[in-house]
Amino acid sequence: FTPNVFSPNGDGINDLFTPLDFGAAQNIDVMIFNKWGELIFRTDKLRHGWDGTYLGKNCDVGVYTYFISGKYLNGTPYKKTGSITLIR
Repeated sequence: FTPNVFSPNGDGINDLFTPLDFGAAQNIDVMIFNKWGELIFRTDKLRHGWDGTYLGKNCDVGVYTYFISGKYLNGTPYKKTGSITLIR
């Protein structure tokens, strides 16, 4: 499961975009791009989510593209692309 909307507004509910379907994964790479294709977030940490900021400033409300790749523990590769809507 990968959420399609999140609200980083500090209320403690859905404040981070974090893919939730990587319980048996390794070597994960999560990238978030803005509407101009600029990479604004990247992590290789399984539970490190995007907080809706870029260079220390809140990103605009809108749709962002993500690309997730990695391998499951059994060696099977995993790739997923999609969009995430940021609301406040």
